[in-house]
Amino acid sequence: MEKKIIYLALIIITILSGCSDTTVDDVTCISEQIGIDISGSKIIEKTDTHGGFHGDGRMFVQIEINNKNFEQELKKTGKWSQEPSELTEILLYGNEEWNPYIADDNGKPLMKKIENGYYFIINDTDSNEEDIEWSEMYSVNAIVAVYDVDNNILYYYEIDT
Repeated sequence: MEKKIIYLALIIITILSGCSDTTVDDVTCISEQIGIDISGSKIIEKTDTHGGFHGDGRMFVQIEINNKNFEQELKKTGKWSQEPSELTEILLYGNEEWNPYIADDNGKPLMKKIENGYYFIINDTDSNEEDIEWSEMYSVNAIVAVYDVDNNILYYYEIDT
């Protein structure tokens, strides 16, 4: 009976853990989130603070894309834009009123400004109000991705609060 409980606990832990910390799984999970296959791409940098019971945290991944058709594929999804929205611009780089939200511990933006690229944002925050302001949200669950065409780099940021 004790072995059954241990096996059951291991199965539950495996299911609840979601994406593991391996590079292959990160690339697979990011592919699913952005809707484009990036298998074979190389993770250059990764920071992940997710943990705890609710899985709150932030993940930043910088990926060298190894898909020659990536730009054409992102255009087909209809979810990427060549210009950042006002919200995306504030989150990435800040403005006169706000510091960048996607920043390191010193307040420096994690994603550099790019000349030629595409922007992607998903707000997964549970809210019944469609017009709620970002600054008024009690919790934030979002994904922001920036593709730098000139350097073939994908910057991916995920936050769960």
